[in-house]
Amino acid sequence: MNGKTIMESILWKFAERLCTQGVSFIVSIILARMLLPEDYGIISMILVFINIAEVFVSSGFNAALIQKNDADDVDFSTIFYCSILLSLMLYGLLYVFAPYIADFYGQAELIRVLRVLGIRLLVNAYNSIQSAYVSRHMQFRKFFFSTSIGTMLSAIAGIFLAYRGAGYWALVTQYLCNAVVNTVVLSITINWHPKLVFSKSRVKVLISFGGRVMVADFIGTLYNEMRALVIGRYYSSADLAYYNKAEQFPKLFADNILNTVSAVLFPALSNFSESKDRVREMTRTAIRSTCFLMFPLMTGLCVLANPLIRVVLTDKWIPSVPFLQLACISYAILPLNNTNVQAIKAMGKGATYLRIEMLKKILGILVIIVSAQISVMAVAISAVSIAFIYLVINVIPNGRLLGYGLRDQLVDVIPFAIYSLIMGIAVYFVGMMFSDSSIVSLLVQIVVGVLVYFGMAVVTRNKEVVFFWKLFNSMILKR
Repeated sequence: MNGKTIMESILWKFAERLCTQGVSFIVSIILARMLLPEDYGIISMILVFINIAEVFVSSGFNAALIQKNDADDVDFSTIFYCSILLSLMLYGLLYVFAPYIADFYGQAELIRVLRVLGIRLLVNAYNSIQSAYVSRHMQFRKFFFSTSIGTMLSAIAGIFLAYRGAGYWALVTQYLCNAVVNTVVLSITINWHPKLVFSKSRVKVLISFGGRVMVADFIGTLYNEMRALVIGRYYSSADLAYYNKAEQFPKLFADNILNTVSAVLFPALSNFSESKDRVREMTRTAIRSTCFLMFPLMTGLCVLANPLIRVVLTDKWIPSVPFLQLACISYAILPLNNTNVQAIKAMGKGATYLRIEMLKKILGILVIIVSAQISVMAVAISAVSIAFIYLVINVIPNGRLLGYGLRDQLVDVIPFAIYSLIMGIAVYFVGMMFSDSSIVSLLVQIVVGVLVYFGMAVVTRNKEVVFFWKLFNSMILKR
């Protein structure tokens, strides 16, 4: 695997995320205007349990297939059958316990919603193996087509049902349709299909790494969903909707930038896991490039939170503004947390990964439970504090494994933080020139922010500008 292959993979993965997340974001805006916050809250309550269950069918073994250098059809087919069996068992549990989950929230209508949306587990069990194959062979172009088609068709279905007054069932249909279409298209476009082979010995080999990753991801997902769980339990579905909707904006950028890099970085790093120098340099490049983009995006989003919510989602979503501003802080340092974790996994340090993830998530869950007793705002504030604690914990192993510790990483990204701060101040004062929130004022502030940030980067001859310029040129020449 050479640098050209990695760069092309990043471009295709970025194009896939940009298209799907961009369309999804636009659709979510349309649906947010058509549906009530309570409709989103109900779906968010259900997704807590479905997302946790999906860890067992789309994590761990998936990572093991990518990480194993000599993974073949026997490995893929073996894990496919394991995933299908697990998904059937988990769906059965969700179906049986649906009434108890509804009682937990005090929402009887959740029973049918959970039983219908839970079907997504069965579909994603197959899709997870397809995704591992695509990642393993760096065929991200096929990801682009499958997810793009799935996103488009599911968007049409969701908007149509919302227009017809289906309420939260419009969201259920959108989620299910997306998963089904994505899986069907991939089954047509990729060369892998499950074969009638199964190896117990291969399961043992793969579970030695994948099992640890699965446990760690389970704890991570449980932690990520814990906020929705406690907010939905102790507060209203509208409160949960405001909190989740606020995260949608920074998450859009994170999915397009960080998930793109992670999807390519993990298999790429895994191929060079024997060379610490190569892994260190690739990790450093990933951190610098992602922070170069995420710092100004999160700063600008924080400054523009109020007018953005008013213009895009209307005044009924204004309670989301403070949650959005706090979320921007957490997402700003996510590139550091995310890339350090990917480096640990790629080095094959499954035990180290499991230990630090357990430590982080157990600590985080305790903080969430305590803060939930105070207020929803306390939960949001706790997310910011714990993100910085996670940064310290994530960096420690790489300081030892790669010689790339917290001090070195901070030195690499501090210039971007300074650029972003100056840019944020400029955007804020430009906004004061307008008497009300409008699309025009937002566009002017965005343009000013872009010019100020990249202007400083060019003047100071920042090498990330050159890096992204080469990526852009590569994409143009490829066409």
